[in-house]
Amino acid sequence: ERAEGPLGTVTAACGCDPELEAFVGELLTDWTDARIKMFVMACALRLRRLEQALFVEGAYDPLRAEGAEASHVVAFARTLGEKTPIAAVPRLMNHRLPEAPRIPIGGEAWNDTRLFLAPKAATSVFRHVFTGARMRPDEQGALLASELFRTSPVALLMSDDTKA
Repeated sequence: ERAEGPLGTVTAACGCDPELEAFVGELLTDWTDARIKMFVMACALRLRRLEQALFVEGAYDPLRAEGAEASHVVAFARTLGEKTPIAAVPRLMNHRLPEAPRIPIGGEAWNDTRLFLAPKAATSVFRHVFTGARMRPDEQGALLASELFRTSPVALLMSDDTKA
């Protein structure tokens, strides 16, 4: 169901649009209009509302990053039972300007940088809340930053119970 008003399309797409990656890409093409910011906030707040106990009572785990851009990413996970959300954001990405992409997405921006998950989460499948992409950590329990930030400059993942 589509909501009415300026946020209508943004909130309706959050978490349910089968073409989320394309939608996020469209929002990024004109990032100065702040629709991408509204979309990210709407999705994050929706997840927090749906998983209140996880965000209030869940254990906090900072994630270790390794690789060429490890000092330029901050990430953490929260865990309660079998549920694990992961939040990851870039930091201080202007170190390579003007050569680097303006918005730090994809392999060119992140090279070999990886985030290592806690052992309990390392076997989970995750769904990117903003893009719908599904990802699984590698055999070392790590996620590539280039995949996390493939089409979105911030990442919010949620463990997916279907494990597919």
